[in-house]
Amino acid sequence: MRLIAVGVAVAVALAVAAPVAAQEPPAEEAPAPEPREVHPIVFPVAGPHHYTDTWGAPRGARRHEGTDIMADKMVPVVAAAAGTVGWMHDERGGNCCAMALEHDDGWASWYIHLNNDTPGTDDGQGWGFADGLAKGVHVEAGELIGWVGDSGNAEWTASHLHFELHRPDGVKINPYPSLQAAEEAGAPGDPAPAPDPGEPDPGEPDPEPSPGEPAAADAPWRCPDWASCDGVALVTGQARFELFSSIGAGAPDTEFLYGNPGDVPLLGDWDCDGVRTPAMYRPTNGFMYLRNANSEGIADVDYFYGDPADIPLAGDFDGDGCDTLAIYRADEGRVYVKNSLGTGVADLAYFFGNPGDKPFVGDFDGDGIDTVGLHRESTGFVYFRNEQAAGPADFEFFYGDPGDRILAGDWDGDGADSIAIYRPADASVYYRMSNSAGYADHTQPVGDYAAVLLATGSPGEPRPSEEEPPPDEPPPVLAAAGDIADCDGGAEATAALLDELFASGATGVVAPLGDLAYPDGTAEQFADCYDPAWGRHLDVTRPAPGNHEYHTPGAADYFEHFGDAAGDPAEGWYSYDLGTWHVVVLNSNCDEIGGCGDRSPQLEWLRSDLAASTAVCTVAYSHSPRYSSGPHGGDEAMASIWAELDAAGVELLLSGHDHIYERFAPRDAAGQPAAHGVRQFVVGTGGRSLYDVEASSPHSEAAYNESFGILVLTLDDGHYHWQFRPEAGFAYEDAGTGTCG
Repeated sequence: MRLIAVGVAVAVALAVAAPVAAQEPPAEEAPAPEPREVHPIVFPVAGPHHYTDTWGAPRGARRHEGTDIMADKMVPVVAAAAGTVGWMHDERGGNCCAMALEHDDGWASWYIHLNNDTPGTDDGQGWGFADGLAKGVHVEAGELIGWVGDSGNAEWTASHLHFELHRPDGVKINPYPSLQAAEEAGAPGDPAPAPDPGEPDPGEPDPEPSPGEPAAADAPWRCPDWASCDGVALVTGQARFELFSSIGAGAPDTEFLYGNPGDVPLLGDWDCDGVRTPAMYRPTNGFMYLRNANSEGIADVDYFYGDPADIPLAGDFDGDGCDTLAIYRADEGRVYVKNSLGTGVADLAYFFGNPGDKPFVGDFDGDGIDTVGLHRESTGFVYFRNEQAAGPADFEFFYGDPGDRILAGDWDGDGADSIAIYRPADASVYYRMSNSAGYADHTQPVGDYAAVLLATGSPGEPRPSEEEPPPDEPPPVLAAAGDIADCDGGAEATAALLDELFASGATGVVAPLGDLAYPDGTAEQFADCYDPAWGRHLDVTRPAPGNHEYHTPGAADYFEHFGDAAGDPAEGWYSYDLGTWHVVVLNSNCDEIGGCGDRSPQLEWLRSDLAASTAVCTVAYSHSPRYSSGPHGGDEAMASIWAELDAAGVELLLSGHDHIYERFAPRDAAGQPAAHGVRQFVVGTGGRSLYDVEASSPHSEAAYNESFGILVLTLDDGHYHWQFRPEAGFAYEDAGTGTCG
């Protein structure tokens, strides 16, 4: 099951005047002094949340004077203290929704961007306040006052509560220390005690400089002996590359000229040999020029890709060990990724950020797959995602100043990339060993350069030990498809894909998604049509029943064929664990099992099963889909089950029935796009036949019907990788990654 981690896709928008509108109030020319004091309060967001210390962060011409507590819409907001409601912006469908609370002790707290939408929509017609709340009403500490939203000037940002804390004299203080103390104090209703004024606050950190600044005493950085750390490359305006294998090196290891002045320099491992070498993107003609050696010479590969105004990006976007090129189209705020070198259409494209954001690339979660981050110069905020898809950022924090140039690399050899900035104003690079606001961990004066790039570092020696640790077990796979065998179709072609998968060393489970032996699921049809193909993997098969299985009364021959691996014949639903994942198998033949609605036996079992599971990540599969662009379309009978999967935080639902392949964006219980919703795959391409793709269903991200194939899910700790593999002779591929937990 998914543990919700709230992120943002865009920075908090610039504020305009308040309190005449429900938005952050204006600041003075300079921010108020920052007394880092703790005032006893109750933490105001009573649900999953995420926040950082952004006090004083640039917001265009002003500074941020509060804390943005990121949380999903409709997470409860409670009173930070006992007090009386002051001003309110409570015009339903208009100037809504924000308020002030005047504490009984003379302090005050402000609550901005409360919900103004009908739940499940973004219509601006909702209501963000608890029943009975009005100006002059007295509330107790921890009492419900409203819900998190995106009202006011946060309409185009991720939902959050902008929280302010005001002294009795009206001076704002940084609420972050008080919020931290409130969280440490426990549940709402238990305010943090005020510190003894005669003693220093033991939780108060040392004064911090602006993020991106060096620490006061900057010690030389050295990559640990047992690690392999990235280096940097500096490129002059005359296209001279200077490569440093270590960020602490005083002089470059290699220097050479490549390209023309005005070209956009890149480094990448183009030939998969583990060494990053140069490339140039020429805006005048839209061509990429790639070289496979760190030396002067002509390009080894050149091709046309993108438009002159695009920003090129280099990275390993599919985890195959080879770098390719992506582009960020700044005027659209859109990423176009291509997983091979050469002219052609992008393999995937998605929106992320706002026009004008500065993109960069990194493997931020250490899973071997690069994703895209953004630096928003107007605010100094950094945003990145760990998935190649549109959605809110997984992390956001304040680092750097306008005009800084950002990059990411594995500076400390821990396997995950963190950020650095090159500051032209003082010709230095500031490295951070974690993706968070704070001091730079190392500063490297380098001189005046046009670009700073990620370079190949020097591999370190293995960590000394008495004995070598055993190699990590590869994560298990779940190989799935439905609508498989009729003795004359393509079941053998998809079975060959299973053979190839498991012959490569993969371990895991085969998940047939129903309608396995046509036309009626009889014992003879299983023996003659299914077993010669997919039956080769019977020992690792955990099936779901389809409607054709029930052409035989009670699907008796199906249950007899698979035995205990198919669950109780009276039910057809069951669950099991695979690696660190929980797997739920559902029976979508609702008329045969007492229905699939709210009080049905299957839904009651599902609710209990998901509640009992301790797994962080969960995948479910059934025969009929909740949504589909095939001729059968989505199955309304699965609506209650879909809602339960979403409520429990299940990541994935696989299904068949329509003989197509289709991938959808994550969606909530109402079918609306949601960063933490359920992602559905339709994989009815097991071999029986292929259907037309009808008019695209809303929020469909990929659809294909030109060949049979299987979906391979690699189920790793905290994340997954999907890949559709077509039968031999076809080149279609849809692949990507997602996270959970």
